[in-house]
Amino acid sequence: MTAESDPLLLDAARLLARQYGLELAAIGPTVLATAIDDAARALALSPSQLAAQLSEPSCITALFNALPVGLSWFDRDAAQLKSAARWAAAQGRPLQVLSAPCARGEEVWSLAAALLDAGVHLG
Repeated sequence: MTAESDPLLLDAARLLARQYGLELAAIGPTVLATAIDDAARALALSPSQLAAQLSEPSCITALFNALPVGLSWFDRDAAQLKSAARWAAAQGRPLQVLSAPCARGEEVWSLAAALLDAGVHLG
């Protein structure tokens, strides 16, 4: 189950794109195939049984949880960052910010840059 033409793989990819905005091109068919196998095993199902039940919340959650998170980039959601920075600037007081999970720090640095652009003092 590593070919992009595999119906189970394509169904799972469509579901992840619809539910979470996660595109197959970003994770690759091999990683998705492994996640499908891992999710099926976690639910004591075969991959084909998982495919038949893919609309069930427990199957969606198991599949999503089986995916490794290694996707991160700067300014991933610029509108969200600007909105958060405007809100933070309006608070007029020190804030603590937690970005979890963060793969390599891009989100934190992007938020810090957005906060500085909004005039928020960091430090």
